[in-house]
Amino acid sequence: MLVVTADNQSRVYGVANPVLTGTLSGLQNGDPITDNYTCAATVTSSVGGYAIVPSLVDPGGNWSITS
Repeated sequence: MLVVTADNQSRVYGVANPVLTGTLSGLQNGDPITDNYTCAATVTSSVGGYAIVPSLVDPGGNWSITS
């Protein structure tokens, strides 16, 4: 089983989002799956909480990825 978890982040209003990171575990036998993270917050977004959304890329097509 693959598990992907986004790291919590914070930023000051008016500043760009930091690099979004996380943890991907459960890969086996050199699976080439990579993780990416996005967030809807922008430099001018209101102060508050925004979800960091992980996504996975499987260039080999070896996994059925659902979230």
